[in-house]
Amino acid sequence: MKFALVGVISLALLGSALGHSWIACTDYLQENGDYWSSAWCRSYARNGHKFTPKDNFGIDRGYDHNNVPENKACHSPRNDNSMYTSAYPMAVYYPGQKVVIAHPVKNHVAETCTNKYIPDHGSFVYMSGKNPSSDPTLSQFKTNLIADFGVSPFGHLKSQAEITTYPKPGYQNAPKFCENMDKALATNAFYIPNVAPGRYTFMWEWNFNSKGAGDTYTSCWEADIVANINERDSKLSQRQLPTRQPDLLHGISLAPPMKGGSAPVQPQPQPQQTTERPTQPPRQTRPRPYPVQPQTNNNIQPSSSLQCVDSCLRKCYGASP
Repeated sequence: MKFALVGVISLALLGSALGHSWIACTDYLQENGDYWSSAWCRSYARNGHKFTPKDNFGIDRGYDHNNVPENKACHSPRNDNSMYTSAYPMAVYYPGQKVVIAHPVKNHVAETCTNKYIPDHGSFVYMSGKNPSSDPTLSQFKTNLIADFGVSPFGHLKSQAEITTYPKPGYQNAPKFCENMDKALATNAFYIPNVAPGRYTFMWEWNFNSKGAGDTYTSCWEADIVANINERDSKLSQRQLPTRQPDLLHGISLAPPMKGGSAPVQPQPQPQQTTERPTQPPRQTRPRPYPVQPQTNNNIQPSSSLQCVDSCLRKCYGASP
């Protein structure tokens, strides 16, 4: 028992020593996704072209930002002209959009291939005001919380079923974690609030062993919020990026409610015109009691064979003469 306890403590300390992560994609096309694909990422975090290469998801290039100072909430100083490129573009959202963000878990998931003591103390998304000229301070960001992703289940009070069921709330929502513990994909989803069009800065925060600046990790990114889905799709099309909504894997969305209530109804793209006629469902008709006989000259008497057929039909269908 003593050695088992020492082993658990050692694993927890190892997890603490290796604690780090960051946002790699700011508009991913799979919620509760299993695997990373750059084809499903439409935008990246600040300075992504330098620190989060799309062809090597989860590689550590020193992008994690923890022990976050009050006056340096983001890893890289803001410079919209140099922090984004055509290959690593800035996000474009619309009010009411469900956004999926993606991060590598870097070994930090309570699972059968690790243990159920790997902690999580919450992850969140905050948002600046419209068109900020510089980054808000850490405290200023925290005045505008737009998404609380909850806490992933961990600890001795949690059953094995709880820690192995996906999707999970919180940081550890990585369904294929045990296939690649260092670079497994995790995702969370949230809704863009109903704000005026403009440019905004977002900050993701993750609390690992405890909730506080000493054990907090952040990532920042910018996004142009446009008036509606049509404007968003137009900008994505100009970048030759897909305009579809994210796929939902594993059946359930854990996205928290949109801040401020329901999103306004957005105009939907018109379906493409086609020359093909739509398939019509078969018409439902009530059966006739017996087949209708064609009109005949009253002076012509039916043959005996027709009389026999008529008599049989009346008996079969229960029709009265």
